[in-house]
Amino acid sequence: MTRDKEYFLGKTPRQIGLENSLKELYAARGEYLKPELQKEWKAFPNKLTLYQNLDKLPSAGSFEIYAKREELHSTSEEVALACCIHGAIRIAESLELLTKGMISALEFSKKVGKDKKVVEQKLIRGYVVGAYSVGRDWMIPENAEFMDYRISVGRDERVILKLRPSKTNSKNNKEYYLSKTPRQIGFECDEDILRRDLKALVPEKLWNRWKLFGGINAIRSRLDTIQKPADYVNIINERNVLHVSPIEMAVACAIHCAICVAEAREAVFYNMLPCAEYAKKVGVKNPDIVRQKCGRGNVAGATKIGSMWFIPQNTDYYERKPRKAAKAE
Repeated sequence: MTRDKEYFLGKTPRQIGLENSLKELYAARGEYLKPELQKEWKAFPNKLTLYQNLDKLPSAGSFEIYAKREELHSTSEEVALACCIHGAIRIAESLELLTKGMISALEFSKKVGKDKKVVEQKLIRGYVVGAYSVGRDWMIPENAEFMDYRISVGRDERVILKLRPSKTNSKNNKEYYLSKTPRQIGFECDEDILRRDLKALVPEKLWNRWKLFGGINAIRSRLDTIQKPADYVNIINERNVLHVSPIEMAVACAIHCAICVAEAREAVFYNMLPCAEYAKKVGVKNPDIVRQKCGRGNVAGATKIGSMWFIPQNTDYYERKPRKAAKAE
């Protein structure tokens, strides 16, 4: 790891998360942070603390309250550095969770040899399994298939793809969670609805994901796969203490994976605006001008998801890139 402490304290956590790999950030966490600060939830009991500081330069004065906690044994500067590194890790992990193995609608149309407009119509109707919209663009799994429902699929299968969870009733939501991929569900549903349905549809022993479904790598492997009860029969037979049905196991896994996506979406898009909304806010009539600046790296904190740019809403906009001060003669 070639980065030093001054690097981390001189950039915002969002910038650092975009510029560095997870391996480098994990190495920095182990190198620069005390054991008391290496666990995010021990240093910052509320994840909102991290999100509120994603687009701010870390300063010791902002974390004096946390440094006074006796169990941390740390100074304000050390806590500020911890917040910066943990925030960067959250951004890097979330981006990987949302974009790994995904392609844009244009790339997908070239892959399947269809016109982009035809593909977009299929996407809007929900006929491409695993696809989800980000702003006005689409993200599609690399291994997704283009299916012509006019020929090979009956009406009943079309209807099940359009099911959505009820905001007021959880009794009929199992079909929804077993008909879409967790990545789709995580983009369509709020985290509150997912946690409500988790408690309504499965036994309490399935509310904790880590004990049953493994770590984050196990979650990633299931994001673009529709959960089928038959896949969980062996797991249930191996763990006789569970006493749950395969369908409850499949629903629980789908919801847990979707919650991971919803949390990642919240981290990445917290306090962010799509390019068009940001352009309107700063008074630029043509959003393409802002997009060009984002592509050149002239808009601080701009993040690209698919082909869409998202910008921190408190980022200053410059008509031209600020010139460096003339050297003194």
